[in-house]
Amino acid sequence: MYLAVMYTDIAVRMALCQLHKGLAMEEIIEKYEIIGECEADENGDIVKLEQGYIYKNPNAYHNDKAAVCYVPELSDLLYTGQDFLDICNGQLDIADQVFDSVDWQHPESYLDEQDEDELRKCKCGKWYWCYGLDRCPYCGVEKETLG
Repeated sequence: MYLAVMYTDIAVRMALCQLHKGLAMEEIIEKYEIIGECEADENGDIVKLEQGYIYKNPNAYHNDKAAVCYVPELSDLLYTGQDFLDICNGQLDIADQVFDSVDWQHPESYLDEQDEDELRKCKCGKWYWCYGLDRCPYCGVEKETLG
């Protein structure tokens, strides 16, 4: 059984303050309110999901890439840490950011919603943070202009 963790702006700010105080991420995660649950069978099908909430488990994401770590709001799709990596072309830094950022939507939708001036996917297939960059840092191809 996996328990959901709901993130709010206040919770994120509190966690950042606690990180600065020297607490370990594991200690901070344990302090989040548990607000739902998700159970899946051995085939990866949802057996129980408290509807109306997302399911988000940072421990599962960070510690076991095969474990279910996220279910978008009002969805029956299960995402593992490996799914986030696959969606993000195996780039751990991008997958971490996407996992941290999704709070109700599908990870693919989150990526689609990103402004081309912040995060983009190059023709070479790599995602990169492109704010202020004119070229892909992986292959050097010049960033296309929209329009």
